[in-house]
Amino acid sequence: MSQAEKEEFLQALWQIIVSFVDLGFGVHPLQEVCGKDAGTVSDTAQAQADAVCLDDPKENHNKDDMRP
Repeated sequence: MSQAEKEEFLQALWQIIVSFVDLGFGVHPLQEVCGKDAGTVSDTAQAQADAVCLDDPKENHNKDDMRP
């Protein structure tokens, strides 16, 4: 399998995964119209997949967490 075929396969697989997540956590259109999703779901799974986390993983954001 060539490198291009591998990349195409992985992109197709990722789209399938994103679609399943979107189906599981998506918002029904009536909820969007009624405003019942305010603050709970702001982006689709595709937008979440394209997001970049800028937090430093070494920084402890949870001050109550007593783990080292």
